[in-house]
Amino acid sequence: GNYRFSLILNPLTGGVGSGVTGSRAGVAVVNAWPNPLMAVSKLNLEIMTDRDGPAQAHVYDMAGVEKATLDAGELMVGSNRIVLSGFTIPSGDYIIRIKQDGASSEPVRFSFVR
Repeated sequence: GNYRFSLILNPLTGGVGSGVTGSRAGVAVVNAWPNPLMAVSKLNLEIMTDRDGPAQAHVYDMAGVEKATLDAGELMVGSNRIVLSGFTIPSGDYIIRIKQDGASSEPVRFSFVR
């Protein structure tokens, strides 16, 4: 089934040496499906961002240990849809966060079944 996630991101403000100028609304995952994700499936994400640029998807286990980093491609201002595949993680529950230009989405939980 499809699950809808609404996430709100805390704004990020720039500082000396931070590489981010001014404040930004950031990046948010609006929807993620399917959940659970089967080993042969691809994870679909709807993402909102306020800035153009490359993004990465970081996958963490429930203890907070990073298990994978995937290229999420170039995001454009506004609504984006990306498809991630190539997960090499064991079955279990995970958290995914999208990071782009110093901003990070809130965590989105998903189950992976191998």
